[in-house]
Amino acid sequence: MSLDDRAYELKLNKLMEEMEKLVYDNDLARRKMTPRVFNFQYEINEEQHDLEIDFYAIKMISDSSVSEFVSLVLEQIGEEFAVYNHNMFYDTVDIFVNEYFKMRHSIFLDYFRSKIHSGEEFETIMRYKIMILDRLLEQSAKPFYMCRKPCSDCNLKCVLESGHDIEM
Repeated sequence: MSLDDRAYELKLNKLMEEMEKLVYDNDLARRKMTPRVFNFQYEINEEQHDLEIDFYAIKMISDSSVSEFVSLVLEQIGEEFAVYNHNMFYDTVDIFVNEYFKMRHSIFLDYFRSKIHSGEEFETIMRYKIMILDRLLEQSAKPFYMCRKPCSDCNLKCVLESGHDIEM
Protein backbone atom coordinates (compact mmCIF):
# COMPACT_ATOMS: atom_id res chain seq x y z
CA MET A 1 0.00 0.00 0.00
CA SER A 2 1.46 3.34 -1.03
CA LEU A 3 1.70 6.37 1.23
CA ASP A 4 -1.04 8.09 -0.80
CA ASP A 5 -3.30 5.06 -0.39
CA ARG A 6 -2.70 5.02 3.35
CA ALA A 7 -3.40 8.76 3.70
CA TYR A 8 -6.61 8.36 1.69
CA GLU A 9 -7.69 5.38 3.79
CA LEU A 10 -7.08 7.33 7.02
CA LYS A 11 -9.22 10.18 5.68
CA LEU A 12 -11.98 7.71 4.82
CA ASN A 13 -11.72 6.08 8.27
CA LYS A 14 -12.32 9.44 9.90
CA LEU A 15 -15.28 10.05 7.59
CA MET A 16 -16.64 6.57 8.41
CA GLU A 17 -16.55 7.42 12.13
CA GLU A 18 -18.59 10.54 11.38
CA MET A 19 -21.00 8.53 9.23
CA GLU A 20 -21.62 6.02 12.01
CA LYS A 21 -22.58 8.87 14.34
CA LEU A 22 -24.84 10.41 11.69
CA VAL A 23 -26.57 7.10 10.90
CA TYR A 24 -27.67 6.61 14.51
CA ASP A 25 -28.28 10.24 15.48
CA ASN A 26 -30.80 12.06 13.29
CA ASP A 27 -30.44 15.24 15.38
CA LEU A 28 -26.76 15.36 14.46
CA ALA A 29 -27.61 14.47 10.86
CA ARG A 30 -30.10 17.34 10.76
CA ARG A 31 -27.35 19.77 11.82
CA LYS A 32 -24.67 18.49 9.43
CA MET A 33 -26.60 17.42 6.36
CA THR A 34 -28.95 19.13 3.92
CA PRO A 35 -32.51 19.59 5.23
CA ARG A 36 -34.88 17.05 3.70
CA VAL A 37 -38.58 16.42 3.61
CA PHE A 38 -39.89 12.89 3.18
CA ASN A 39 -43.09 12.68 1.15
CA PHE A 40 -45.08 9.49 1.33
CA GLN A 41 -48.15 9.02 -0.84
CA TYR A 42 -50.40 6.07 -0.28
CA GLU A 43 -53.91 4.90 -1.05
CA ILE A 44 -56.38 3.43 1.40
CA ASN A 45 -59.93 2.54 0.33
CA GLU A 46 -59.38 4.27 -3.01
CA GLU A 47 -58.52 7.49 -1.17
CA GLN A 48 -55.18 9.20 -1.74
CA HIS A 49 -53.21 10.33 1.31
CA ASP A 50 -50.05 12.40 1.50
CA LEU A 51 -47.75 12.31 4.48
CA GLU A 52 -44.96 14.86 4.64
CA ILE A 53 -42.44 14.81 7.48
CA ASP A 54 -39.07 16.24 8.32
CA PHE A 55 -36.75 13.46 7.14
CA TYR A 56 -34.73 13.63 10.34
CA ALA A 57 -37.77 13.48 12.65
CA ILE A 58 -37.64 9.69 12.97
CA LYS A 59 -35.48 8.66 15.93
CA MET A 60 -33.03 5.93 14.99
CA ILE A 61 -33.23 4.02 18.24
CA SER A 62 -34.38 0.45 18.12
CA ASP A 63 -36.51 0.92 21.24
CA SER A 64 -38.98 2.94 19.18
CA SER A 65 -38.61 0.65 16.18
CA VAL A 66 -41.66 0.72 13.92
CA SER A 67 -43.87 2.53 16.45
CA GLU A 68 -42.87 6.01 15.21
CA PHE A 69 -43.88 5.07 11.70
CA VAL A 70 -47.15 3.60 12.95
CA SER A 71 -47.88 6.79 14.91
CA LEU A 72 -47.28 9.01 11.90
CA VAL A 73 -49.70 7.04 9.72
CA LEU A 74 -52.23 6.67 12.56
CA GLU A 75 -52.34 10.44 13.01
CA GLN A 76 -53.51 10.77 9.43
CA ILE A 77 -56.00 7.97 8.96
CA GLY A 78 -57.22 7.32 12.49
CA GLU A 79 -57.04 4.47 14.94
CA GLU A 80 -60.44 3.08 14.01
CA PHE A 81 -59.27 2.30 10.48
CA ALA A 82 -56.17 0.54 11.81
CA VAL A 83 -58.25 -1.62 14.17
CA TYR A 84 -60.76 -2.73 11.52
CA ASN A 85 -58.27 -3.00 8.66
CA HIS A 86 -55.21 -4.38 10.44
CA ASN A 87 -53.52 -6.00 7.43
CA MET A 88 -54.11 -3.07 5.07
CA PHE A 89 -52.92 -0.61 7.69
CA TYR A 90 -49.71 -2.48 8.42
CA ASP A 91 -49.09 -3.09 4.70
CA THR A 92 -49.17 0.70 4.34
CA VAL A 93 -46.83 1.19 7.30
CA ASP A 94 -44.48 -1.43 5.83
CA ILE A 95 -44.37 0.42 2.49
CA PHE A 96 -43.74 3.67 4.40
CA VAL A 97 -40.83 2.10 6.32
CA ASN A 98 -39.32 0.61 3.15
CA GLU A 99 -39.54 3.86 1.18
CA TYR A 100 -38.14 5.88 4.08
CA PHE A 101 -35.11 3.62 4.42
CA LYS A 102 -34.50 3.52 0.66
CA MET A 103 -34.43 7.31 0.65
CA ARG A 104 -32.29 7.36 3.80
CA HIS A 105 -29.81 4.92 2.25
CA SER A 106 -29.50 7.07 -0.85
CA ILE A 107 -29.12 10.33 1.12
CA PHE A 108 -26.37 8.95 3.33
CA LEU A 109 -24.45 7.42 0.42
CA ASP A 110 -24.70 10.69 -1.51
CA TYR A 111 -23.46 12.61 1.53
CA PHE A 112 -20.53 10.20 1.92
CA ARG A 113 -19.61 10.45 -1.76
CA SER A 114 -19.80 14.25 -1.61
CA LYS A 115 -17.20 14.26 1.16
CA ILE A 116 -14.60 12.16 -0.65
CA HIS A 117 -12.52 12.92 -3.67
CA SER A 118 -12.32 9.84 -5.76
CA GLY A 119 -9.86 8.91 -8.39
CA GLU A 120 -9.13 5.70 -10.19
CA GLU A 121 -6.12 5.03 -7.97
CA PHE A 122 -8.37 5.02 -4.87
CA GLU A 123 -11.33 3.18 -6.40
CA THR A 124 -10.77 -0.08 -4.49
CA ILE A 125 -10.50 1.64 -1.10
CA MET A 126 -13.55 3.81 -1.81
CA ARG A 127 -15.69 0.83 -2.90
CA TYR A 128 -14.71 -1.06 0.23
CA LYS A 129 -15.73 1.84 2.49
CA ILE A 130 -19.02 2.25 0.61
CA MET A 131 -19.69 -1.46 1.13
CA ILE A 132 -19.10 -1.00 4.88
CA LEU A 133 -21.44 2.02 4.92
CA ASP A 134 -24.07 -0.03 3.03
CA ARG A 135 -23.94 -2.68 5.76
CA LEU A 136 -24.11 -0.06 8.51
CA LEU A 137 -27.21 1.51 6.92
CA GLU A 138 -28.85 -1.91 6.52
CA GLN A 139 -28.13 -2.78 10.16
CA SER A 140 -29.55 0.55 11.37
CA ALA A 141 -32.79 -0.11 9.47
CA LYS A 142 -33.22 -3.75 10.50
CA PRO A 143 -35.10 -3.13 13.80
CA PHE A 144 -37.71 -1.11 11.90
CA TYR A 145 -38.83 -3.85 9.51
CA MET A 146 -41.87 -5.90 10.48
CA CYS A 147 -42.27 -9.68 10.27
CA ARG A 148 -45.64 -9.54 8.42
CA LYS A 149 -46.15 -13.33 8.44
CA PRO A 150 -49.81 -14.27 8.83
CA CYS A 151 -50.80 -15.58 12.24
CA SER A 152 -51.80 -19.24 12.09
CA ASP A 153 -54.76 -18.59 14.41
CA CYS A 154 -56.31 -15.37 13.14
CA ASN A 155 -54.62 -14.61 9.78
CA LEU A 156 -53.64 -11.10 10.90
CA LYS A 157 -50.16 -10.06 9.83
CA CYS A 158 -47.50 -10.08 12.52
CA VAL A 159 -46.16 -6.64 13.39
CA LEU A 160 -43.23 -7.76 15.51
CA GLU A 161 -39.68 -7.06 14.38
CA SER A 162 -38.60 -9.08 11.37
CA GLY A 163 -36.74 -12.20 12.42
CA HIS A 164 -38.27 -12.35 15.90
CA ASP A 165 -38.01 -15.72 17.68
CA ILE A 166 -41.58 -16.19 18.90
CA GLU A 167 -43.41 -19.11 17.32
CA MET A 168 -46.44 -18.12 15.28
